[in-house]
Amino acid sequence: MQTIGNVGWKLVGVSYMDEVMVTSETLNRSLPKLLLALALIVIVLSSVVSRRISRPIRQLEMSMKSVERGDFDKLASSEGPLEVKHLADRFNMMIGTIKLLMKQIVSEQESKRKYELEALQAQINPHFLYNTLNTVVRMVGMNRNADVVTTITSLSKLFRISLSKGNAIISLEDELEHARNYLVIQNIRFKNKFTYSIEADEQVSSCSTLKLIVQPLIENAIVHGIEPSVDEGHISIKARLDGADVVIEVSDNGLGMTEERLNEVRAGNVKSAKGSGVGVMNVQERIRLYYGAEYGLSFESELEEGTTVSIRFPARRIEQEGRVADDE
Repeated sequence: MQTIGNVGWKLVGVSYMDEVMVTSETLNRSLPKLLLALALIVIVLSSVVSRRISRPIRQLEMSMKSVERGDFDKLASSEGPLEVKHLADRFNMMIGTIKLLMKQIVSEQESKRKYELEALQAQINPHFLYNTLNTVVRMVGMNRNADVVTTITSLSKLFRISLSKGNAIISLEDELEHARNYLVIQNIRFKNKFTYSIEADEQVSSCSTLKLIVQPLIENAIVHGIEPSVDEGHISIKARLDGADVVIEVSDNGLGMTEERLNEVRAGNVKSAKGSGVGVMNVQERIRLYYGAEYGLSFESELEEGTTVSIRFPARRIEQEGRVADDE
């Protein structure tokens, strides 16, 4: 009941007890359903918002894992909340910077490898020309004109191949021709103390190779195997294909090595009292530097029987070598 002030009327509201009870019961029944509906709405909204935030973060995490595996091409997606977008953009900028730095490092390493190859190449037998010219002078004094002509001709061919227009890669045919001219000169110099033979499978002649990898091994065979021996020596050079690789074997029937010395050489200690072993180490380093650590030299030797040094590197044609160089 309520009194209306100005007119003095009484306003009376009447409610039946049964209706109040029915309304209360209906409200009690509806309230849990309403709360459940509100909870479902909250859960759905939370899930949507969570997915919108977490999905870009998961994508960013996947991009980071790809980078850990070495895949720098998968960039983070610039979606989601503003903070996540900024984080993804910064991550992508970081990846771009890393890729640029990696390209620079590869370029620098390639230049370094080229300079190292050139430096190693320059170390090959700087005394050889001096010794050969001395031999020529002595032969001129003894009127051995035919030997002088042969020596000078072989020397000119040898240096023509050595220069090879500044190319570090030549055909295996040219490399074996270079070895043949070297053997001619050394055979004259050592007064026919040894014979030699060169054999090559037809398939390997057009394969490419680093230049001047056979000649240091021939020199090593002469100095350490043939020259100290009292018997006439023989040097054999064979080139063949072995699967996807080229194998060149340089053998001599000289003094050979003891088992202990052979193990030292296989372990990389090729230095000796007579000669520094720079030539053999040079060949090993150049092959591994250019082709990879799985390639290089292997040694077999038996005392008083002789030594065989094998060179192994991948079989590539000259045109393939050009494409490889372009790719690098």
